[in-house]
Amino acid sequence: MGIAWIVVVATDIVVNKYLLGISPKVPEFRRGMLYAVNPVGFGSVVIAGGLSIAAFFGLLGEAIAPFSPLVAIVLGVVLPPVIALATRGRWYLRRTDDGIDLPMLDEHGNPSAVTLPCHVCGQDLERPDMAACPAHDAYVCSLCLSTDRTGEHLLPAQV
Repeated sequence: MGIAWIVVVATDIVVNKYLLGISPKVPEFRRGMLYAVNPVGFGSVVIAGGLSIAAFFGLLGEAIAPFSPLVAIVLGVVLPPVIALATRGRWYLRRTDDGIDLPMLDEHGNPSAVTLPCHVCGQDLERPDMAACPAHDAYVCSLCLSTDRTGEHLLPAQV
């Protein structure tokens, strides 16, 4: 599973992001911007890792068992672009706009140091960690969205 995971991540970055241009160029970590599961990464790891484990235990034939790491590597290289093309990259980002009018980066290209209050936890956090909550006309931090403290604070696109 470890081999499959590393190869899938590397392939997704090199092939899907830079060669095919399917996945977003800027990494996104805020829960409000992402789907719960991305079939490109998750599906590729599960299939590549699962078939590699099956090969290791001889379920794909005793001749293939010694090559189970190669099964993980080959499938880890092949599956991410195939799944990304099949889904047309739809599952990378739930939305592209976080609803905040302030710039994400400062004039030097660094993440903005502007702080905004999270209406769920009450903490002041930097702009890159926040998303707008139109239901409450306020901001919510990515940690509160990730831990899903209360469903009422979810953005409409997340329901």
